[in-house]
Amino acid sequence: LEFHGESLPDRIDAFFTRDYASSWPWKKIADVQGGFLVLRPNENAFLEYMDIIRQGNFLPGSNDESGFDGLGYGGYNSGRTLEGIVAYFYGHRHPGTSVELNTCRYNQIAADVKWHKPRGNAAANNDNNNNNNNNN
Repeated sequence: LEFHGESLPDRIDAFFTRDYASSWPWKKIADVQGGFLVLRPNENAFLEYMDIIRQGNFLPGSNDESGFDGLGYGGYNSGRTLEGIVAYFYGHRHPGTSVELNTCRYNQIAADVKWHKPRGNAAANNDNNNNNNNNN
């Protein structure tokens, strides 16, 4: 488990690790790391994923009001794809049915965890988010 003292859910539908190294420091929700994902086969879950994609309720941006349903599940690399939708599915729609594994033990990737200011378009989005956050 990622956090010491957590208990396992009664039913486990997914195991995954999160990509904390790619998430921006102000994000309250980190994406799922797409390199490691174990799912229990479930046709209803598949159909629900399809409905989420078809609805297309994804708000652009990189703040806590962007992403799927404007809940902060997105706004990072691959936020509109697997890494964002899985975080949204198990974090918002089906909480308590997944297990976040310790990323140092499972799916460990070499990463520079020191925060560096983004470059290019990401830098402009970062500056806009910081200005918006300072106005609240």
